[in-house]
Amino acid sequence: MREDEIKKGIQLVCDTSKEISKLYEDKNALIEKLNSLSNEDLAPLDYEYRSKSGPVTDLRKDVLKYLLDGNKLDEQTFDEFILKHRTGNEGKFVAYQKPFSIFHPFITSYGHKSVREFIEQFINEIIERLQLKGKVNQKFVDFQGARYSGTDRLWLAIYNSKHKSQSTAIQLFVNFLDGKIEYGVYHHPNNYIKGPEERDSSNFDFEALISLFEENKELVLKDGPEENILTVPSAGENNQDILTIPLEGKKLYKMSHGEFKAKKYASILNTFKQNNWAVLHETTKKGQAERFKNGLHVGDYLYITVGGDELFAIAKVKSDSWEYVPEYIINEKNWLYREVEYIKTAIKTNPYELKEQRKFFYPSANSTLFEITPENLNEANENLFKPYFGVEFVSDNKDPPEINVKFPKFPCNIILYGPPGTGKTYNTIDLSVEIITGNKASHQENKKVFDVLREEGQIEFITFHQNYSYEDFMIGIRPDLDEASTLKFRRKEGIFYRICKRAKQNYLQSLDQPEVPLERYVLIIDEINRANISKVFGELITLLEEDKRLGAKNELRLSIPGEETGFGIPPNVYVIGTMNTADKSIAMIDIALRRRFEFQGYFPDYSKVDGLSGEILRYINNEIYNRKKSADYLIGHGYFMNGDEPPETSKVLQNKVIPLLMEYFSGKTEIVEEIFKGSKWFVKYDTEKYGWEIKPQIKQ
Repeated sequence: MREDEIKKGIQLVCDTSKEISKLYEDKNALIEKLNSLSNEDLAPLDYEYRSKSGPVTDLRKDVLKYLLDGNKLDEQTFDEFILKHRTGNEGKFVAYQKPFSIFHPFITSYGHKSVREFIEQFINEIIERLQLKGKVNQKFVDFQGARYSGTDRLWLAIYNSKHKSQSTAIQLFVNFLDGKIEYGVYHHPNNYIKGPEERDSSNFDFEALISLFEENKELVLKDGPEENILTVPSAGENNQDILTIPLEGKKLYKMSHGEFKAKKYASILNTFKQNNWAVLHETTKKGQAERFKNGLHVGDYLYITVGGDELFAIAKVKSDSWEYVPEYIINEKNWLYREVEYIKTAIKTNPYELKEQRKFFYPSANSTLFEITPENLNEANENLFKPYFGVEFVSDNKDPPEINVKFPKFPCNIILYGPPGTGKTYNTIDLSVEIITGNKASHQENKKVFDVLREEGQIEFITFHQNYSYEDFMIGIRPDLDEASTLKFRRKEGIFYRICKRAKQNYLQSLDQPEVPLERYVLIIDEINRANISKVFGELITLLEEDKRLGAKNELRLSIPGEETGFGIPPNVYVIGTMNTADKSIAMIDIALRRRFEFQGYFPDYSKVDGLSGEILRYINNEIYNRKKSADYLIGHGYFMNGDEPPETSKVLQNKVIPLLMEYFSGKTEIVEEIFKGSKWFVKYDTEKYGWEIKPQIKQ
């Protein structure tokens, strides 16, 4: 950077810091500043907040709209806005004690872009002049604050790259506050080791700063993390060094930052770690985003993992409020953060031994934020917390609930067959939950259990299609799409292989350790008849038989590369298929498959459909059966059901039933018209409008 560029930049930051100091302390000055912002200044923030919500964000949005509508704030209106949103949400405003903390984004988010750009160049210039590139890390916090709740100062730190955070390191430190620049060699919590030197923009000398830092840079280079606050001793063989953490009524969660496991996100992950953040996207499904916002409470514990690749730390929630991550950090909207306190880092960061563990609380499981409940705590302690963190959590609940172990007997292989709309896929939820838990419950309750069991890896769901192959289902090879320069191939495990692997691990463990219960695993194959069954299952067809399973009297195994003992299907794996008989009759199914599955039929249930809908459904099905002489082509009651509000019969006929009839009868409109002739519905194809006219008719 040229000398004049540095002087101009220092002037900009000093002037900005003087203005911010006034806005930070003086509410009326802040109101005046907000009133001075043009619609052009506010437009980017308006766009950013459109898809966001929350007590603090909603307050900002209300004030933003008020200003964009051409209104001006006075002190009374300003206070009323704050009171309206703070009332009942006091816990969410703990970090926002000053009005500036709430409204700083109006000023700092987009208005300070030039300040941030200069500081980044300024830091790089210092590092280059001191020849520290590759030896140090850098961090700066602008007027948005370290926790993005606003601050009256901007500071930057350059420190030894061996440290995980500047907070434990000796720093080359620069601070801007109230129009002044202050610099020196700093070490928290002992304050300045050298300096500070304080200047204003008019008498600041960049060469003097470089000279001071040059004289003392060896302090930074020799500063190793001898006692990093996140460094912990290893756990000894006799568990003498295991840290016991009583939960004392607090909850324990898995928190995954798996979205950021790629190398290109390393700097973003580092920002999370430096800021003591747990981060999750607002659109995360299955209630996890809502749990992150409102379910986490001060004192709750998280173990933070970067997907299944890296274990980071045990942390404790510090605040009941959440905020949005500034968009420029991730270049994406709607990321949320919660402030945490790190308790202990992982003593083994690579959880490769847990790769096949799919229960929701393991690193590789498909879950982002999930509670580790008392019934899973012993397993989590033994397999995860003790060996990888040197920690054992102790629950207040001494008698965790157990799953009913008196399982009813079920066939290992079941196909639910029937015409469309009869509830085959719907009922796989209830059936799979009953197989695993041994309990019968309402569909609503079963759906909740079903979702948890899927997260834990005990249930898998797949839909077959014409191109589905053995390699997709069982095992094959795929090109490695990593950033390597040469083409490589790797083994790709299919969904059936993976669930069998998990089930086998539990099966063998239950044999070796009687206290470990045998768990059941269910694979649901929707539309099983749409794929080439012989091609997809191959030699697995034989292994599906109950007496060919592992541990059975006629046990069979396949020779597979990488399998020392051969592959076999464990006895605790259940396969549920669904089959639409309108696509293919049972008579046309592969005989080998038919011999190994039990078939359960599902047909229209007229008791589930009331009134005219039930009457017309029964009438149509009678007409279909008279023409087709088969129940395979009937129409199910499900088309006339839609939760609590039954759909309009005419719309169901128009959009669901008639298209099916046209398919059944090869597009012949005259047959479809004839089917409805004796019913209470007038149905005719309009050759001018090329559509169906449908209306109820009353017979004379």
